[in-house]
Formats: sequence, structure tokens, C-alpha cells
Amino acid sequence: MFFKKRKECPYCGVQINGFIACLECLKDLKKLANEKSGKTKHCSSFTAPFLYKDIVRDAILNFKFHEKTEYCKSFCYFMSSFNFSYYDILVYVPKFEKEFNSSKEIAKVLTKKINVKFCKDGLKKIKPTKSQHSCKFKDRFFNLKDAFKGEPKRLHGKNVLICDDVITTSSTVEEAAKAAKKAGAKSVGAISFAASEKLF
Repeated sequence: MFFKKRKECPYCGVQINGFIACLECLKDLKKLANEKSGKTKHCSSFTAPFLYKDIVRDAILNFKFHEKTEYCKSFCYFMSSFNFSYYDILVYVPKFEKEFNSSKEIAKVLTKKINVKFCKDGLKKIKPTKSQHSCKFKDRFFNLKDAFKGEPKRLHGKNVLICDDVITTSSTVEEAAKAAKKAGAKSVGAISFAASEKLF
């Protein structure tokens, strides 16, 4: 006899019938909703449906460090609520091939929901760096400096949307956007599941 795999709420772990969240967590998520946007020198706009705190933070960390790829469906359900009709292609923050890439996993699901073409090789990571999570806050602004390279054949003349799992300092988004612009991107924006409240 085969048993259907049970699904868990990405935010508290209880068993649920759907893939979004349990009713209690949906209530808590409303309190963490974010409707603001930010920007950097090279990224004209970045936003996220939630603030990076409490159950949202716990879900992201669980996703990243335990490779809970099934959480992507819930994350992308909320991320797809924004209007992305302006963008031509969707890229993600790159890592080296052997590393689990949480941003790539989200992007693969998100592209199907927002009808923006997925570009898997638009950005590449060209030098090793420490994980942003392991760096002190002030060091995160320099850790990824010039770590990415954009592919002109993919990005030139395009309105590019960068997907990341979380934006905490905006340094990753800035470096990725800078690489995309250097490769000829017409404009660059970014979306993540969560972002630090300090950025808005």
C-alpha cells in the first residue's frame, strides 16, 4: 500500500492539506506583510511580500539549511502577488554548482506563476566568498564585491528581475544588479520572499 506524503506548514511544521500555510500561521503572516519597496544604486526597485522576522525568518532558515524545496510553492504564492509585466527575464543570485541554491529553487517555481521567462545562466558567480549569513553585518557589504558576472548574450537590452530568498542588507542584490547592468541590462529589479524592515 502506498501512502500519500504528508505536507507540513512551512512556518510551524503542523500537517496541512494545502501548500500555503496553516490557518494560525496565515494570521501571523498578515502581521508581517510588507507593502513597501526599496532601491540601490544599480537596482531600481526591490520588494518582498514579508518582513524578515519571526515565523518568516524561521521558514527561510529551515528552507535554506535543510533544503526544504517543498516550501517554494508557499513562498511563490505570496511573491507572485506583485505585478511583473514590465520584466523580460527572471534570473537568480548564483552560487557555485555544487552548492544548494535557495534562490534558484524559488526562481524555478516563481517563473511559472508570473509568466516571466526563466534565464538559468544570466548571472554567474566568478569568485569564492563567505556565506552572507556567516558574515558580520558590516562585512556583508564587501563580501560579495565583484563576485558576479552577467552574460551579455542573455541580459543585453533586457528588463531583468533578480530573484533571491531574502534581502537583509541589499548588498547581494546590489552586486547582482551591478553585474547585470555591466552586461547591458536595460533595467534591473529584484524580488525576494522576505526583506529586512530596516531597508524600507
